[in-house]
Order: sequence, then C-alpha cells, then structure tokens
Amino acid sequence: MFLGTGLFSAGDKQEIHLARVEAARTARLIVDLCPHATGLWFHHLRDWCTIKGLLYGIPGVGSEIMLLLRTELHSQLTQLQIARPFPKALGKPFASNLEILDIDLDLLSELTSLPKIPIKHLRKLALYAIRRQIDWDVFEVEPDGEMTFGHLEEIVLQFANGHANSGYFVTDKCNVAFPVTTCVKTIGLLDTSVAIQNYLKKGQCRPLMLVEDPFTFATRSLNVLYCATYVHIMYLYRHNDEQTAYTSHCMHKLYRHRNKWVRGLRLTGINYPMPVKINWKGLRWMHIEASIADINSIINVVSQLKDLEALIIDCFSMKRSHLTVPERGEHFADQTSMFYSIDEAVSNISDEVGSKLTRLDIRSRKALCVDSVLRLTAIMPNLQELGVNEESIEAVSMRSSNPRIRIREFTVHIDEVDKARDKYYCE
Repeated sequence: MFLGTGLFSAGDKQEIHLARVEAARTARLIVDLCPHATGLWFHHLRDWCTIKGLLYGIPGVGSEIMLLLRTELHSQLTQLQIARPFPKALGKPFASNLEILDIDLDLLSELTSLPKIPIKHLRKLALYAIRRQIDWDVFEVEPDGEMTFGHLEEIVLQFANGHANSGYFVTDKCNVAFPVTTCVKTIGLLDTSVAIQNYLKKGQCRPLMLVEDPFTFATRSLNVLYCATYVHIMYLYRHNDEQTAYTSHCMHKLYRHRNKWVRGLRLTGINYPMPVKINWKGLRWMHIEASIADINSIINVVSQLKDLEALIIDCFSMKRSHLTVPERGEHFADQTSMFYSIDEAVSNISDEVGSKLTRLDIRSRKALCVDSVLRLTAIMPNLQELGVNEESIEAVSMRSSNPRIRIREFTVHIDEVDKARDKYYCE
C-alpha cells in the first residue's frame, strides 16, 4: 500500500483534535478496503541516496492516519518503514516473515518499546542517518550471539554528514554476517571511519556501490574495495556552496589502489579524468564517464589492464583542446600535466594492445573523433564489437577495414552485471 506525500498536506491547518477524528475514520476505511495489506509506504521517494523524502514532525490528519495504519497493520506488514510518523508505543511484534525494511536511525532513540526486528527473511534493508555506530541491538540475535542475515540481497547504508560523522562499527557486541552475494550500497562511507569491511570478506562475488565525494578518495582508506568483485562508484554532490573544483589529484589514489579482486568497475555521475596509472590488474570490464578521452589516454589504460575484455567510455570529448571550453565544466581542469605523463607512457608502445579486449564502446558529447576510433581498432587484434555515437555509425562503418568488427550504437549495458540489475542494482 502506497500513500503519497499529498496525504501530509491535507488538513495542515486543521486543529489536532479534529484531525484525529478524521484520521480515525479515514484509517478505518483504508483498513476495511485493504484488510490484507502487507506493505505500507508513505512516500514514493525511495531514493537510497537521500533521506530528503522522509518527513519530520508534520502535524495534521496525514500524520495521524499513518500512525493509526502503522499500529493497526504492523504485525502483518512484510514491507515497511521505521520513519516519522511512527507510533512510539507499538505494543505489537513485527511480522516474522518481514522482507523489506527502511529505518531512520535518528528515530530509534524515541522508540523505547520497539520490539526486536526479525531478520530471518529480510531481503532488503536500508539504514539511514548512520552516525557513530549502527544500533544492531534492534535486531533479533541467535542464541549463540550470531546475527546472520541469511537471505539479504541488498543492504543500503546512508551515513550522516557533519562533525558527528566519526563513526565506527562495534564488533564485540554481536557477530554480524551477510551472504557473499549481498549487494552493498553506501553513501558517504569514505567520509567516516566506519570499517564496513569488518563484516565483508575479501574478494567475495558481491556488487558494491559507493556514492562518494571525490575529495574523499585522496585522504580516506579504500580497504572496502577489497570486499567486492564488482564496484560502482557514483558521484556524491554535497550541495556545499563553498565547494571548490575537484583536481585530478583526487583520483590518483583511487586509480593506483592495488586491487586484484575487482573484476568490474563503473565510475559515473561526473566526468572523471582518465587514469595515468591504474593498478586494478584484475579488471575484465571498465565503464567510465570521462572528461577527455583522447587516443593516447585510451591506449594507456588498455595497455595496463592486461585482462580487460570490455572498455566503455562515455566522455565529454576525445580532443584535448576541449579541456578549456566552458561547457566541459570546472572540475578536473588540471589535466594538462596528466596528458604529458600519458604521452610519455605510451611513447614506447608501437605494437598491439588489449589482446583480450573484445568490446570497445566510445561516446562523445562533442563530435566523435572517427580517425582516433579507427586507429584504436587497428591496434586491438581481437576486437569484435565497436559501439559509437549513433550519428557516427555510418562514417565509422564506411572507413573500417576490419569486417570482423560489428559496429553498432553505443551502450553501457554489460551482460555480466546488468542481467541481474533489477535484483542487485536499483539505480
């Protein structure tokens, strides 16, 4: 059952005693119409990157209706939120087959009589406003002290901003464990001292999504990257008026992070600089939204990643001269020095590169550099698929001299991950 945000603007100027009378009548009508409801959400903004959709202390008939519905239906709900408005004295257990749960952790201190939350059947868990630690005490624990989320497909961890964000995970109170296939999504993790890797083992076949401010890559621990085989890093916009432009230095530590576990890497949300040095030696596929991706930058990446099978580049331009055009934006404007380093690195490469590369996708917001694309295909001996801007397909096809390469429209789709995206990646 979904109740939209308009519910909370109804009767917002109504006196509270009248609101309660109307709410009781409305809630009873809803329950009579939907007696077997198993899910109750009060807004549609289930965007795991933010808690802006959560409402705080809004009086009126809408809040009263939600309080009554949550109290009446609580024990039968398999999908629910612990978020305002929520009854402080619930007096009913959670459904034993609870599957989907969102929790606003800022609210827990007010819910002194909250029953223990069963975890045996939980498939999706979202925890918002994490500060110094996660209060695992709200969940049921097995007699041996273990807390095993045996069927968890996805856990979302949203860390609070500000000075209180010096959190840590307590490891001595209980042993928390997730399946190796659990998709872990975090926002603002690297801006904390939370050691989430305490709960995740190295090199497990789980997707890991990090939504982060690039500034954090240069100064924070990246050990969490050892805990996944598929990593998606998304740009986190802090909405900070004092935020300065990012420099390429922000990305050096991330690119040079030695990692043999990760097989797939996505970098999206902002146009990142292409790597000069990249130590992700186990990568089989890489998707990057890039700033300037000229031919030498691409050769440089492919020559370092010996096992790379697919490279997907969605860039602003393939020409370095476009680094200074206003529409490229202010971030990573210092790439000129990187270009010199890249040119030096590829100066001795006169032979083929990317012996395992079978797929190359390149899209440019500026006009695609067809000459560069064709030169790349000439030095990639086993290339089978080439994706380019739709308007450039004909030009590339007419000039291509390799009939074995299938030329098509650019796509970011990767079978290995995206076939299961509905299950693991709720983008």
